[in-house]
Amino acid sequence: MRKGRGENVGQVLPCKKCGDCCRSFNNIPRQHLLQADEQFAKIYPESVRPSDLDRGDGTCKFLDEKTNMCKIYDHRPALCDVTKVFHVFSDAGHIDCTLESFIQETVDLRCNKVAQDGVKPRKTFFKRHPKFPCQACGVCCDKVFKEIPTSFPELNKIVAKLDRGDGVCKNFDEETRRCRIYKKRPWFCNGIKIWKKYFKPQGLSLEYAYSLMEKQCLALKTKGTVTEEDLHSED
Repeated sequence: MRKGRGENVGQVLPCKKCGDCCRSFNNIPRQHLLQADEQFAKIYPESVRPSDLDRGDGTCKFLDEKTNMCKIYDHRPALCDVTKVFHVFSDAGHIDCTLESFIQETVDLRCNKVAQDGVKPRKTFFKRHPKFPCQACGVCCDKVFKEIPTSFPELNKIVAKLDRGDGVCKNFDEETRRCRIYKKRPWFCNGIKIWKKYFKPQGLSLEYAYSLMEKQCLALKTKGTVTEEDLHSED
């Protein structure tokens, strides 16, 4: 069970029932709502999709503007339940905090800001993980399947599916040196997902994981191979 699932968050979220959060769809780019559709559907497939809530003017179609209350509150969409939002974005890797912190940030950066200034803040409490400093050289797709260390035997299954037979990933476009399925690439090819799977449970930072990945890149570029010594060498 995920931490916080099923808690009565009404006791800790001091909602003022102003209705401002129900009038905020104009502040959310359409593409972000469509992305949210996919993320919410993975955990709450029965819920109304976020992109279907806007009645056309930035206001939720379920808002009763006379009372500032939701017409379907007891059956409100997952997007309108802070606990469910927390679990969806936590699972997607957009945030890395406790439910209590998420609720407090929601109040501080959205509710209170709106009450004081009358505008939605541009700042977001979502944790934006730093990106890996990839140079898009393609060397990891071109060589890594021949040279990957055997620290994690389970990777053999992934390698078997991706290796086209000569150590090159079958999804690697050698002309552009880009991945043909980048947005749907396996977790093995996503630095943040590797960190969450292997490093984060051990209390190791994303920066530390990236440092090992950079060493792997350097070894592949300079030697064409990677050893355990390469990964654990001093800079």
